[in-house]
Amino acid sequence: MTYAAGLLFTVLLPSVALAQEGDYVGPNHIHGIAVELHGNLDTIGVFGGGVRFALPLLPSGFIRGRVDDELALSLGADLFFAPTHFGSSYYDSGAYLVPIVALNWNFYLGRNWSIFPEAGAALHYGFDQNNWVDAYGQHYGWLYAVPDLGFGVRLHLDPRLAVVFRLSTPGGAQLGFQF
Repeated sequence: MTYAAGLLFTVLLPSVALAQEGDYVGPNHIHGIAVELHGNLDTIGVFGGGVRFALPLLPSGFIRGRVDDELALSLGADLFFAPTHFGSSYYDSGAYLVPIVALNWNFYLGRNWSIFPEAGAALHYGFDQNNWVDAYGQHYGWLYAVPDLGFGVRLHLDPRLAVVFRLSTPGGAQLGFQF
C-alpha cells in the first residue's frame, strides 16, 4: 500500500507542477471534477456498479501541437455482486468492493469522441462469508491488491456530458455517463 501511495505522489506532484495556466483546454476536457456513474459486468459474469471522480493533472497534456490530450487522476470504487449459486471456481457468493486509483491519458478526437488508456491499482475487499477460493483451491482472504489496466471510449454529447464505455481489469465491461 505504501508503494502505491509513493507512486501516486511521484506522478501527481511533478504533473501538477508541469501544468501551465495559459495552455489550451478543449471544450470536452475535464473542467474541475468530472463524475462518472457506470454499470459493470465482470469477465466471469459478476455484475455491479461504480463511480469515478476524474481530476485533471495536466489539462493540456504531454504532447504539444496537433494532439489534443490530457492526463487525469481517476479515483473511485466498484461494488460487485455474485449470485448465491454462482458456480464459479473463482468467487463464492456475496458482494465485494473494489476501490480504484488510476491515471487516465485522454486523447480528444474532434468534438464528439475521446479515447483513454488507464493504469493504476485496485483493492478487492470481499463481504462474502465463505472467503474466496481460486481455481486451485487457494484462499485469498478478504483483502488483496491487483493492477488496474483499461481502455475506454467516450461519446461527448456536450462539453459536460459523455457516454463512457471501458474495458478494464478488474472492472470488466463498464457502461455509464460522465458529467
